[in-house]
Order: sequence, then C-alpha cells, then structure tokens
Amino acid sequence: MSTNEFELKHIRLLLVEDNPADARVVERHLKDAGLNHVTTDTVQTASEAAQRLQQVEYDLVLLDLGLPDATGLQALRALKSVADLTPIIVLTGSDDYKQGLLAVREGAQDYLEKRRVNAGMLSRIVSYSVERNNFHRDLVRATRRYQDLFNNVPVALFTAKYDGVLKTANAAFVKLIGSHGMPATQLNFLDLLFEPGRRAHFLDLMSRQRTVEGWETSIRDCKGGERCDL
Repeated sequence: MSTNEFELKHIRLLLVEDNPADARVVERHLKDAGLNHVTTDTVQTASEAAQRLQQVEYDLVLLDLGLPDATGLQALRALKSVADLTPIIVLTGSDDYKQGLLAVREGAQDYLEKRRVNAGMLSRIVSYSVERNNFHRDLVRATRRYQDLFNNVPVALFTAKYDGVLKTANAAFVKLIGSHGMPATQLNFLDLLFEPGRRAHFLDLMSRQRTVEGWETSIRDCKGGERCDL
C-alpha cells in the first residue's frame, strides 16, 4: 500500500523532542517517506507542548518520554489532559518495551524505539494513526453532542437497566424527583412507582416486549410524597 493512498488531507504534527539531533532525524524520516503533506511543529518541553495543544488542533503528537520538565509518563498524562482527542505516539530511547506498553495503557496510540525508526515505519505509523483517529474523533464528538442534548433538554429523560436501576438521568429528571446530590445509579425508578401493581405490569411488559412505549404512570418524588406524572 503506497503512501499516496493515505494523502487524504494535510496533516499537522507536533513533535515534542528536546534533543535537536533526534528531532532532525524524525523530520528527515518524514521527508524521506514522501510525507510532503505533513507540517511539523517542534517544541522541547511538555509545558510548551501543552500550550500549543490548547491553541492548535493537531492531527498527531510524537512525544519523547525523556523531557527536561517531565519524566516517564508525566508528559503523556499532561498532554492527554489538555487534548484527549489527539493521538499521541511516544518515542523512547530505551530498549525496554515495557515502558512503551505502559504508555499505551495510559492512552498513547503507539510507541516507537528511536534507534529502530526508519522512514517506512514512521510513514505507516503516522498515516494509520491519523486515519484511525479521524473515525474515533468524529464518534466521540457525536457522542458528546448527544450527551449535551440529553442533559440540557427541558423534558425529563432517563435510561434504566432491565431491573429498573437507572443508568443515566438528565437534569430535568433529577429536578422532577428531587434527587439532587444522589447519584442516578443509586436509584431504581420502579421503587418510585405510586400506583399499586404498576411495577409488576411494567416488568411483565418488559419480559414480553423487551421495550416499553407509550406507558404512562405516576411516581413519587425521592421524599416519598407528592405525585409526579411520568
């Protein structure tokens, strides 16, 4: 598969490397790989990288784990905290693969040992990481938009497990039942049903239909008092 197949858009890359010689090697590999559509910005510290990531949306970060202001995985954690949707590939001078695996567990997309990096390898890693992350980024953003809509709509909404234990509840539902300060996961909406027999009726519908639509009832608030239509 050729590099040209990946050239779907311009890629903006942030290289975090405090060793100028190593930075030049990476930049030369990118050039030798024919990745002319990649623009590389280089910084030497984790703090500079964090500042850049707050100002610019990068497609990829190449991160050295041996920075003057952050040791080990400190820099990775710091950058993930300010740009959680930006893929990070860590560069390590160590032959200890365990450090790379730890970085992946902490959220890095991949890791590379500096002395083993070549143009072809870097080309594949950069291209695959960017393309894979494009799908992930779109999915996360769509999910967050849904969550914002769910949380801010003025109608009381909730989702529950089969047994009635709440999984999520928006602000309008929390206000309706007066459960401020109580996590939604500690509530079972079936316990709030006011009318006798409605719990059994709901569970019977669920067992036969798996979903329940157009079902109306009244519930108690969390103080066990006034009725609320649901």
